[in-house]
Amino acid sequence: MQACTLIKCEAGKLEEAVENIKKIENVKKVFSCSGQFDIAVLLEAENLKALGETAVKIHSIKEVKASETLMEVPTI
Repeated sequence: MQACTLIKCEAGKLEEAVENIKKIENVKKVFSCSGQFDIAVLLEAENLKALGETAVKIHSIKEVKASETLMEVPTI
């Protein structure tokens, strides 16, 4: 399964946030972005539970002010 987490960082903490996010299991790609969010993270895991646990780990990083995770929804 896949997900995308969008992150708002504390001011001036973008680089630290990116480095800490890269250390988390199931993180496949991290990049800065423009607009409402500062960072986009692509996640990939075996199941929804693992994706959820990864999203919680990302949100717990001290440089992360807010996050929103968009989970893949299997379609028919």
